[in-house]
Amino acid sequence: APPSSTTVTNQLQTLNPTIIPGLPNDLAAIILVFVPYSHHSRLKSICKSWKQFFSSKIIISLRQKHLPPSTLSPLL
Repeated sequence: APPSSTTVTNQLQTLNPTIIPGLPNDLAAIILVFVPYSHHSRLKSICKSWKQFFSSKIIISLRQKHLPPSTLSPLL
């Protein structure tokens, strides 16, 4: 089962200062969840916080929570 929203929120708060400056980390994470998996490796080079976010398991649980099942790849 995916982690609870409280667990995900706590994990997002520990990310290197902010994912997207000016936005709360939980909102920034939801926005980045919609980026297709095929782009994740390139986006990891943007900055430390994006590398940490796209390398974490948080993104898997957020994708399962916010994306419709028909768009989820079995490989995530």
